[in-house]
Amino acid sequence: MTMDFVAAMQQPRALASLLTELHDDDPVARRWAVCSLAACPDAATALVDRLKCEDDSSVRKVILSALTRMENAIATTCLVECLCGDDPVLCNEAIKAVKELPPNKIANLILIWLSQDNARITPSHRGTRAPILVGRELPQLESWRELPAG
Repeated sequence: MTMDFVAAMQQPRALASLLTELHDDDPVARRWAVCSLAACPDAATALVDRLKCEDDSSVRKVILSALTRMENAIATTCLVECLCGDDPVLCNEAIKAVKELPPNKIANLILIWLSQDNARITPSHRGTRAPILVGRELPQLESWRELPAG
């Protein structure tokens, strides 16, 4: 199956077609579209929009994973919103996606997250969600606990 996936990813696909497939009734088609769009940072807005209405957890996971690889402002903002959002399922899915990043990128994302002027980022977020993301304490993140909430 891995070889089929790699072969499929190497075939060029039209952006318009992929954006249309994001709205397909079949979650498998939506996942394939997301996988192909992950290499296109310009598709971040479309992926964020899809994430907002996606009800299939397997597609949400692939979208979040794609956003972690995009490393642009739209993707980062979406990930930050998922991390401090009120939807615990989406938050946990975002945590799992972000944990796949190298530790330095996780630390940078968390610093962006915590530097936001956002009242929803509470001391509880700093004390519980942030350490879960890194899986251990990182020296550059120690100052979080002293920062006032939003």
